[in-house]
Amino acid sequence: MTDLIAESQEALRQERLEALARRWGPWALLAAVAVVLGVVAWQGWAAADRAAREARTGAYIAAAEEGPGALAAAADSLGPLAPLARLTAGEPLDEDAPQMWADLARLGAADLTLEQAKAIAGRTDSPWRARAWERAAVLAAQGGDFAAAREFLDEIVRDPAAPGSLKARAQDLATLYAAQAGGGPE
Repeated sequence: MTDLIAESQEALRQERLEALARRWGPWALLAAVAVVLGVVAWQGWAAADRAAREARTGAYIAAAEEGPGALAAAADSLGPLAPLARLTAGEPLDEDAPQMWADLARLGAADLTLEQAKAIAGRTDSPWRARAWERAAVLAAQGGDFAAAREFLDEIVRDPAAPGSLKARAQDLATLYAAQAGGGPE
């Protein structure tokens, strides 16, 4: 008798599973196909994007090897590398160039002022922040304000994103400026 009850319970479970599979099976299959197609599309897009970036980088390197004239001529076809190509070629940036490229151009300018360097350093989203603090320190020291120069250099040392080599140079400059401010040896 217990075998008959167990068999009927098993048959009932089997019927419920079959009904569940008939009702939700097509949807589960459709979801699985959508996930697979989504992954394939994502991987295809990523491969195409990587190939395009590699092609632009290769074109930039080839133009850079030919010289500034070739870089200037190729700049419009380099996509996001166009501002870098223009800077490297010694050409002015377009007015619509991203802020980070404008900051780099300003930091490299011979007529950079202390206020301009401090403005760039004050932007928390600037990738050139530590370099701007360094330029501000040098400009302050050139103006005779060694205390301000050391404060700017301390900003570099405290910045966790600053490269180690720049932090080491900042510490060396701070030592030099401390000696100059105190009348010690240069």
